[in-house]
Amino acid sequence: MSSGKPEEESISYKKRQEGNKVYKSATNDLSPIILQDKLRTANTHYFDSWNAATTDTEKASASKNYSLCSWRLAKSHTRSRSELHQIIYYYLESITHMIHAKHFGEVAVHEQPWNIKVEGYVKEIVDDSCAYTHTLNISAEKRLLILHRIVDSMGEERIGITDVFYAIAEVYFKDGIRYLGNKEFKRSLSRMYDCYH
Repeated sequence: MSSGKPEEESISYKKRQEGNKVYKSATNDLSPIILQDKLRTANTHYFDSWNAATTDTEKASASKNYSLCSWRLAKSHTRSRSELHQIIYYYLESITHMIHAKHFGEVAVHEQPWNIKVEGYVKEIVDDSCAYTHTLNISAEKRLLILHRIVDSMGEERIGITDVFYAIAEVYFKDGIRYLGNKEFKRSLSRMYDCYH
């Protein structure tokens, strides 16, 4: 489904370029508030680029850019100790849109190196989001809820999914050990069962 115009003339391409310009100006030496504002502005352009996309190639590129920008937003909000829900939101957005980029890139028959790079990003973002959950001082139940939301955001994607399942099993196991140490044997056994299944 081609619009008949060269990509450089498409609205999607122009919006993506506007996003790239703002994204490049969002350097890490800026204050967190200014950095996050620039990244949100860039993401708005990438989102508009995705909405205006008329080809799978445009959708793949806009999704990849949106994802990378969301990932930077998640990291920036982590450093500035923002609200947990904001950080998780940007991690989930990043995962979802990089998976979209992978899908549209495969459909658009992007060059193999592009697809391999995008697959690598999927794994990195998933691993980073799982690692972030381990830094949180929250209950096992809340940690499991976040990890299950990561799984849900991945849909049918299998790249990186074993790392998330491992992180889930690790939470169940550690919680089971904690219950065992507290002599709460039934709860410990229940957690070990959850870890196995």
